[in-house]
Parts: sequence; C-alpha cells; structure tokens
Amino acid sequence: MIEVSGRVGASAAFDGEYVTLRRKGWSRGVSGKGERKVHVSQISAVEWKPAGVVMDGFIRFVVPGTVARRSSFGRQSDDARFDEWAVPFWRKSQPQFEELRRAVEGAVAQLRGAVQPDPLDQLRKLGELRDAGILTSAEFEAKKRKLLRE
Repeated sequence: MIEVSGRVGASAAFDGEYVTLRRKGWSRGVSGKGERKVHVSQISAVEWKPAGVVMDGFIRFVVPGTVARRSSFGRQSDDARFDEWAVPFWRKSQPQFEELRRAVEGAVAQLRGAVQPDPLDQLRKLGELRDAGILTSAEFEAKKRKLLRE
C-alpha cells in the first residue's frame, strides 16, 4: 500500500488495485471534500508535472468520461488544486509521488499487457544474435548502448 499526502488537504493511496483520492474539505486553496476510488483498469493515463523550486507539482489520473480542468499557460499547478482527479504536492514529497506514479503506471501497463521487457534478458538475446552471426559486433554495441540509455 502506498499512501501520500499532498498539498491543500489532498492525498492519494494505491493498494495495487484501486487508486483512492481524498480531499479534506473546503479551504481557500481547494474545492470539494470526500473520497474518489477508481480501479486501475479505468485509468487511461497518469499525467505528471514535477515540482519546481517555486511551483508545486501534481499527479493527475485520467479516467475516461471525466472532464479535465483546462489550464492556461503557467497555471497548471494552481489549477490542479481544483481538479478532483489531481493531487498537488511540494518538492520535498516528490519522491513519494514518483513511487505512486511508477506503481500505478506499472499496474495499468500490466493490465494492458504492455509490460516492459527485462533489459538483462534483452542483452542476452542480443548477445545470442551476435554469436549466431545475425548481428555484427558494431550493431550489437550500438543496440546495447541504446538499451542501457533507456
């Protein structure tokens, strides 16, 4: 279970199956209160804006059939406070939100059968192709460098 607290009374939790978003009420910087719970199969994307030195970051879960709050340039972080599917966060809590993001994106990808292949397994297969004469040493090295960069 991953639980993270964001700004303005907003928080998010992920239990491996459901994402739960909570808001703790009305204040000057947030709208609405209550809880939203959505199964990962309903999430089509995870939007991410890292926090900067001055501006908050946010994570937003895109669920088909919901309306995203449109922001003008430079207002995304401020407007995320009013988006029911977004959780704004400070820079110091960004690592916890990155962990949440990776976990949810991984669960969504796994449900869709888009699991990323293991890089070591890919290197082994490239080595086998090189050893079989299908790839030259130069081609193998180029593909290996590209794979290690990713």
